[in-house]
Amino acid sequence: MHSRSLIFQSIHELNEHLEQTVIHRDADYLVQLFAACSADQAKQYSSALKSAIPNAVIVGASAQFTIAQGRTLEKQCVVHITQFDTSELFAYHTPIMDDIVDTCSDIAPMYRRHKDRKALIGFADSINANDYPLFSQLTRNEPMLPISGGVSHEVDGESWVLLNQTTYQRHLVTVLLCGEQLSVERQCFTEWHPIGREFEVTEAEFGRVYSLDGQPPLHFYKKYLNQGHPVAYEVARDFPLLKNTQSGQDTFIPTSISADGSMDFIGELKQGDRVRFCYNHPSLTLNQVNGAVKQLKRFSPQALFVYNCLSRLDFMEGDEELEVFDDIEGVKAQGFFCMGEFFYTAGQHSIMHHSMTLLALSERETPLISQSLISEQAQEKKENLPPLFSLIKNALDDVDTMQQQMEKRLKAQSDSLLASYRIDPRTELPNRTVLKQRLEQFTNNDHLISVKVTNFPQVNEKYGYEIGDLLLKELTAHIKQTIAQHVPNGGVSLYSLGIAEWALVFNSQMSQEKIKEYFIGLADYTEKINFEPVGLPEMDYLSVSVRGGLISRDNFPVDSPDELLLKSIESRRFATKNHQFIVSANELRSEERQRQEEFGWLNSVSRAVQRKNVVSYAQGVVSVESNQLAFYECLVRIEEEGKIIMPGQFLPVIEGTHLYARLSHQMIKETFRHMRNRTESFSINLSPQDMLSNRTMYLLEQEVAQLKDPSRFGVEVLETEQIKDYNRMREICDHFRAMGVRIVVDDFGSGYSNIDEIIKLEPHIIKVDGSLVRNIDRDPKQRAITEQLVNLCRVFNAQTVAEFVHNKQVADIATDMGFDFLQGFYFFEPKPTELI
Repeated sequence: MHSRSLIFQSIHELNEHLEQTVIHRDADYLVQLFAACSADQAKQYSSALKSAIPNAVIVGASAQFTIAQGRTLEKQCVVHITQFDTSELFAYHTPIMDDIVDTCSDIAPMYRRHKDRKALIGFADSINANDYPLFSQLTRNEPMLPISGGVSHEVDGESWVLLNQTTYQRHLVTVLLCGEQLSVERQCFTEWHPIGREFEVTEAEFGRVYSLDGQPPLHFYKKYLNQGHPVAYEVARDFPLLKNTQSGQDTFIPTSISADGSMDFIGELKQGDRVRFCYNHPSLTLNQVNGAVKQLKRFSPQALFVYNCLSRLDFMEGDEELEVFDDIEGVKAQGFFCMGEFFYTAGQHSIMHHSMTLLALSERETPLISQSLISEQAQEKKENLPPLFSLIKNALDDVDTMQQQMEKRLKAQSDSLLASYRIDPRTELPNRTVLKQRLEQFTNNDHLISVKVTNFPQVNEKYGYEIGDLLLKELTAHIKQTIAQHVPNGGVSLYSLGIAEWALVFNSQMSQEKIKEYFIGLADYTEKINFEPVGLPEMDYLSVSVRGGLISRDNFPVDSPDELLLKSIESRRFATKNHQFIVSANELRSEERQRQEEFGWLNSVSRAVQRKNVVSYAQGVVSVESNQLAFYECLVRIEEEGKIIMPGQFLPVIEGTHLYARLSHQMIKETFRHMRNRTESFSINLSPQDMLSNRTMYLLEQEVAQLKDPSRFGVEVLETEQIKDYNRMREICDHFRAMGVRIVVDDFGSGYSNIDEIIKLEPHIIKVDGSLVRNIDRDPKQRAITEQLVNLCRVFNAQTVAEFVHNKQVADIATDMGFDFLQGFYFFEPKPTELI
């Protein structure tokens, strides 16, 4: 027997390896192909293998991670070629059907035809929970026949298993190894540790557990694994039940969950069994593997196959788990990482999880077989509980002992906490929690006013927190005493919303205007009071400023308590901002609609950026001298559901947000993509936010550097009051000017112009704002202002552009004024840059 591995990534590499491989025609070969490739590629590889090794049985499975030469490989294709000198190989496949008996009915009898059956290697695709009894049924007449292998792993959305030159989905492929001289050793390395309290199996039958401690087992899985919420089968599977026995521990892995909360397990639990949850950590099996290597040296294998759980990669450092096999002379670990490993456990064959399984083979005439391998490992596992988990076990026992003592103390503390949870300690009023409960019963004619002392932070800062706390108590007492005078009919409940914030809740048929009138009286009266604290005679006068926000159930019939409270607070903030005593939420509906509209535009821009629906438009600018196109101004648009959205609708909303920069980046890329290889000159508008963004400027610099003639490009600087750092702006303009870029000042004369700073920018072109130009044919004053601006630009040695030229009269007047360029719908309307 001899085994070797080939690693490749193409059919060409595989053929090169095969040409250098010596094949004996009188021997049988087992070829295992594990590959991160499609099913079609696997067929191509298997055809090449069959051509090179005609007397081979070829099996395999899709796999992201493989094992070759004792090391882990990712996204590689690996072939393990094992030569058998005295053994025979028999291959079978069967579709995996919903009925396990049907699946096994044809294939199981075939195994019994052959003598000297020593091992079965199998690979399955698309196994689910209902398929777990598959191998027990497959070997029901020969339960001790060793089965090794695993479940395929999906690669790029596809998984498969292979037999000879055919790939299958949801199939089982197997190879039966038979031979008088063939010796087999197998092992499964896993370590389950109990955690938590014991449960008694109170009802069970034929592998299904109906209740633990009188409750469906799913109840406890939900409680302990997800705080009472539903638990997916994939999660429950990772936490089997563990039962202590005289010989050690048995684990029972869930295989299905029924609608009534009962669960099926691998192995049979009986009524009266006591079980605990358990869990596994793959790194803890390393000691077991080291012990197994010592025994395998005595066995002296000629081939060593490892079928490892994919989850172990998350816990192992590098190849530490595989490197221990390097001590075995003459062989290297071969195999793959799978989604479930086949092994005999708990008295039957099963599909394991989180485990490493190995199959060692030898055809030597006198193999040094170690019958004690499994028993010695089990003993070592039993005697060597890792210190960490011993600590956890004993700590849990201590917790159980302490629990009863703590329960009494916790009850007393919880009663005390419950009281403090509902009462504000500073004002001794019911707090926000109690208010929300009251708002749950908010009905017609109910009203809520949120009240705040707006100058309270200044009181704290000037006089200290002690005086602030005294003031809070006095204000609370004052509100209680005077509230009946200003809100008639009584029935007012007072709550604390926070520091210097209160809420008034009452029922009244008064109109909102009448309620506001009463509150204004309360606020005006309160602001005239001197709240000089006792004990501070040096303080002459301490007054407060009071503002309120009103909301009524009649105006907001379906709003939740949180929404009602939030809207009353927003109304109060609006009142503070606009120097009013009180504002009702009903008055702010238009403000709310505007906020909703702005939020909608934020979402539209976000979608456009994510879907790359930022569109570049271009509008031509005409030279007065030649009456021909001089350059294009490129303008931003977004596309939403097939419609083009103008920038005036969304740009003001996203200014100052992260979306603005992302929009600018796409606009720059889109514009240069269309204009890079053209000959016309063009410009882009940049706001102060763009100019002060290092990332935006770096992107623009990269795009300009790719232009053969940078002078084709112009940077249009929006000259607004938003510019705070003119020195930085000058540095940027100087940098791009040095690259050959034209500097253009946009919207000159729009209402804000810093003449001194414009001179320092040294622009090549100044664009006079369209709000002045558009009416020069009808408004003599605007015509005179525009003419003076043109003359001023000549002093700057800058060319001028008249914007918004919409008819012939405006064009003629602008020409007579001395404008160098004209821009507007009279000449060109904006259109997609890709269409110009």
